[in-house]
Amino acid sequence: MPNIPLLKTKFKGKPISSASELLLYKKRIGQIPNIKIPKTVILGFQDSLENYVKELYKIKGIGLFRSNFYIIHSGVKSFAFVTKFGTGAPATSVITEELIAMGAKKFIIVATAGSMQSHIRIGDLVICTQAFSDDGVSRHYLENVKVTFPTTKILSFLTSIFSKRRKNIFAGPSWTVDAPFMETDNELRYFQNRGVVTVEMEASALFAIAKVRKVSAGAVFVISDTLGTKWKPHFNSAILEQNLNKTFDDIVAGMKNCDIF
Repeated sequence: MPNIPLLKTKFKGKPISSASELLLYKKRIGQIPNIKIPKTVILGFQDSLENYVKELYKIKGIGLFRSNFYIIHSGVKSFAFVTKFGTGAPATSVITEELIAMGAKKFIIVATAGSMQSHIRIGDLVICTQAFSDDGVSRHYLENVKVTFPTTKILSFLTSIFSKRRKNIFAGPSWTVDAPFMETDNELRYFQNRGVVTVEMEASALFAIAKVRKVSAGAVFVISDTLGTKWKPHFNSAILEQNLNKTFDDIVAGMKNCDIF
C-alpha cells in the first residue's frame, strides 16, 4: 500500500478549509450565480454525451465552478448534469465537494471505462459494485482505505433499472487509478485475478467522499477500450456513443418512478 497520506497522523488533525467556505467567498466576489441546484447530479466526462443532452433537452449550460452545469426538468423531478470540470479523482473530488456545499445529495457517474476482462466488450455496460482505491484522493478521506463502495440505495436503483434493459450488462468491481499511462501488465493480472472488471479514474474518490460527507453515490460505465495483452482503444465507436446516451436515458427514466430521488 502506498504511503498516502505521507503524514500518518493526518486523521488526528482537522481540515483547514472547506467547500462551504469557498462557496461563501465566491458568492461574496460575485463568482457564483444565484441559483438553487437540484439534489441529484449526474457527472459526465464525454463530449458526445454533453452534446446529446444539450440537443435532447434544448438547454444551455451555466458556468459553475469551472464546469458546464445543466439543470434538467424531467416530469415533476429535476436533476443536474455536470461536465467539463476535468478528468480524474482530484477534479471529481473538487466539483463534488462544491456541489455538496450548494445542496446536492445524490451523485451518479455516467462515463466510459476500460474493460479488464475478455468477455466484456466495447459498448457493454458495467454497474460498479466497488472500487479499488489506487488513487490519491480516497486515502485522504478514509484512513488506510483499499476499497470503497457505492451507496446501497443507488446501487440497488442502478441494478433494478438495468436488469430490465438489453443484453451485455455486467456488474463488478473497478480499479480507480490516477496514472493511465503507468498501468502495468503485472497490475493488470493482479486486479484481473481479483475479479475486477473495469479500470477508470474517478469512482473510488466519489464513493469515499460520499461516505465522509454522508451523501449518496453510484457509477455506471460503458466500455470504451480493452486491456489485455495489448491496449485497444475504441473511443470513437458508434456503439459506445449510442450506449452512453441510452444509459443516460435509462437513468433519467428510472428516476421518474423512484422514491429516493
